[in-house]
Amino acid sequence: MLNDDAQQRRRRTYSLAVALVVSLSGWTVYLINQPRSNILGDLSRGWYSDHFSHMNAARAFIFGGVDLWSNSLQTSLKRVSDEEAAQLPADLHRHCTAPQRECYRLSTTADAQKPIIASWSHLPRPYPPGDLLGVLPVALLYHLTPISFETACHFLIWLFVLYAHLAVFFFLQAATALKPPALVACLIFYFESIHWSLEGFYDSVAVIPLAIMAIMIVRKNWLSALLAYAAAAFLHFRAYLYGPWALLLAWRILASREWRSWPKGRWHVVAIICALSLASLASFYAISPHLRSFPLDNQLSIESWNWNARIGLVALFIGAAALLIWSRSWMDLVMCIWVAIMVVNLRQAFAWHLVLLLPWLVIRETPGDPQRLPVADGVKLLLVLALGVFAFRASLLPGWLAQLP
Repeated sequence: MLNDDAQQRRRRTYSLAVALVVSLSGWTVYLINQPRSNILGDLSRGWYSDHFSHMNAARAFIFGGVDLWSNSLQTSLKRVSDEEAAQLPADLHRHCTAPQRECYRLSTTADAQKPIIASWSHLPRPYPPGDLLGVLPVALLYHLTPISFETACHFLIWLFVLYAHLAVFFFLQAATALKPPALVACLIFYFESIHWSLEGFYDSVAVIPLAIMAIMIVRKNWLSALLAYAAAAFLHFRAYLYGPWALLLAWRILASREWRSWPKGRWHVVAIICALSLASLASFYAISPHLRSFPLDNQLSIESWNWNARIGLVALFIGAAALLIWSRSWMDLVMCIWVAIMVVNLRQAFAWHLVLLLPWLVIRETPGDPQRLPVADGVKLLLVLALGVFAFRASLLPGWLAQLP
């Protein structure tokens, strides 16, 4: 029976891998032959700038020694002059010849034809160090080889689509570890992750370790789950949404006293967890004084709280909490409260932020009463959909497919 179950899992994993390879191949063909293609390569044809901002931040950090979390690019680098801008390749003119250009020169760059271009360059970067790691292959390729800015932008979009497919793979693996599989969550995640990757947002890469964390929780492998969480927090600050799980995992390790019999290799894992956590928390501590400098763009922010307009959402959270208590799904109850606190304290809430909330749908332990499990799953799905619409202003319908032609 166990062999049959193992063979079934292998077949399911193989089928999923084949399906995602086909999907990635299809999107790759589309990106190569993208209709109405533009220099920046994003689906909205030049509207978004996050992808090349990440790449150039990595270049500024590696080759310019810029402290991205305490200093802005604007104060750390010299702005490209009018004369220098006039000599740049055509694909850089839009960003380097505008009156309010965010185009800077690296003093150590041998090739003056590749300046640092980034949005929000007057503020420190609100991302952990793993952000740089996610774009490192393209950053090095662009900096050290003759490829153009346009080619680098298109390559970044493809890289993010690759990350999205890896995230979908592990997300589905986590979902099928649950009974019944969270098929609605998987469908939503596929379209949301692909959509925002095509627009140049790297958020899906942090879902990979979060989904692995979900798988490790089901297997009761607490240390591996904690390592996966630390990796997610190293990649993106929005992984802090799952902070309660990190605390529970650490407590489980201590309470079980399994650490007393760990071999040396397990302590190496602990060292990696500490290093990743320290890097994430230290960078967040450095950037935190500057966060209030970002424009307030969250309609549910406590700073712009309108009780009459928000009472429906408050009632939803109260009702959800009551049902989670009835379901004896205690971690989901804690997450419900924590997510509510996080959402109303965000300075900004945009549609692509939903991507990192979706893993909540596949992260759980069996509650006190397994027969009430479907209620807890339904409550989480309802909360995520409500926050997607009202907090992050996401349509949740793949209307973006109309932008493809």
